[in-house]
Amino acid sequence: MKRLLASLSCVLLFACSSDKNLAGASTVETENACIINVVNINSKPAANVVARIRPLWYVEGVSSNSAVTQNNIQDATLEVAADSLGNIVMDSINFDKGYIEIIDGNSGVFQAIASSDLKKNKLTTMQMEELGSVTGKAALPEGTDYAWVQIYGTDKIVKTNKDGEFTLDSLPPASYQIRAILPDEQATIGEASITISAGEKSDIQALAKPTLENEQLEQWAHVRTIPLDSTISDWMKPIAETTVVFVRLNETNFDFSEAMDNGNDIRFTDQSGNRLAFKRAFWNSTTPDTPQSAEFQIRIDGSSSVENLEMYWGKTAALDASASNDIWASLPDSLVKAIHSITLIDFENQKLESAFDYGDGPREWYFHPQDTNVTTTPSSENIQDAFESSKERGGYVFHWKSTSKTRGKWSMIGSRVSRVPSSLEGIDSIAFYAKGKGELGFAVEVLNEPTGKTKYVDYLDSTWKRFCFTPSDFVEGDGEFGNMGWDFVKPRVTTFTIWIVDESEMWIDDVILYGVNRDNFN
Repeated sequence: MKRLLASLSCVLLFACSSDKNLAGASTVETENACIINVVNINSKPAANVVARIRPLWYVEGVSSNSAVTQNNIQDATLEVAADSLGNIVMDSINFDKGYIEIIDGNSGVFQAIASSDLKKNKLTTMQMEELGSVTGKAALPEGTDYAWVQIYGTDKIVKTNKDGEFTLDSLPPASYQIRAILPDEQATIGEASITISAGEKSDIQALAKPTLENEQLEQWAHVRTIPLDSTISDWMKPIAETTVVFVRLNETNFDFSEAMDNGNDIRFTDQSGNRLAFKRAFWNSTTPDTPQSAEFQIRIDGSSSVENLEMYWGKTAALDASASNDIWASLPDSLVKAIHSITLIDFENQKLESAFDYGDGPREWYFHPQDTNVTTTPSSENIQDAFESSKERGGYVFHWKSTSKTRGKWSMIGSRVSRVPSSLEGIDSIAFYAKGKGELGFAVEVLNEPTGKTKYVDYLDSTWKRFCFTPSDFVEGDGEFGNMGWDFVKPRVTTFTIWIVDESEMWIDDVILYGVNRDNFN
């Protein structure tokens, strides 16, 4: 994300004072407005100075070619000019908390400002003081020539030298939060809290390495409340004491331009601000001609009383807070299987149909040869004969033979599992049990235009074997016979097919997808 785009949806109006006879007040109408009286170092009114008010999360932007650019976050900076008596009158502000900055010549003031403070119905005085400066050093990664150093709540940004050294000057006395980021805005390499004294030059030595524990979520531009119930489908209820819930984003419910290109800035807390462990299953915001989408898996511990999730986004150069598979640690296997896998088909009802209800009923599977050159036993007209009871598998399996007059011909079972294309980018693996002889294949397809598929190919053994493969095991896309590869197929899957080729025979059972659940098909 090269620039944050503000989504400041609410304007807070402050009814701060109804007294028109405040000392030093201007002739400006002050009914239902707040007044800040700014005075110079000599305690005289700071006439006509300009105050710039920015949210806590504001930092000046950096372009992709490492040149300083104006951060054009809509409505992020409010500019208000003082009158001849140094009075600044405000009747609205576009954010809850921020900073007010006033610089005039060699003096200035920088203070935190909040809507709650402005509502105290008081006349506030701000004293200008002599400006100060600070020097420091950021540890540059090997091969990096420089970094940018930014100050939150200001438009100040400086470029380090090749040794990571920098100077920030013309700073009003105050406490500041600063950070150093790489030129592409994808990573923060140092941060610090600094205090500037009037007329003095400080040295903070080296910036500290950023950590997730020291993050301040007030520095994120956007937050959304997500009721926990909205993340839990009816088929998942009743939920376990400790479980994992899913948040899925797409172009209709999320503006991906407001987040980092890789989704590193996403965070989740409960309604009380307690951090929640989560895993970013996938994030797709930049692939050309592919719908933007993402999925997050959030762990909810049984000891907590979570009612709402708070999702934060909108911070450049954020650390990656996505956890590993630890979010599933210690959960019962039965729970993980129930909410994080799908049995596509298990043949137990001796019907060629899906093993679960998609919400509007199970999906039918089909069985047919490629063309008249292929003969199957049983035939597609006698499909019921293909269901066999297996002691080894402890239930019913599907069994057929395939013969062909010419080489390279196949017979198959398959199903259009989704009426509309579905994103299955979060798939961890696909598994099934099979035995027999000959070559087998498994394809994931898109039958909506533009069509294409990706495929996995292996060979059958005479004894039962568990075949398990991940997306990296699919044949690389080469365009031959519609093989476009996994990256082409994964955001809009419609169909699964399983086939055997030439003189082959296969028994198959329990086709399972891991890393997704039935909501991925809705």
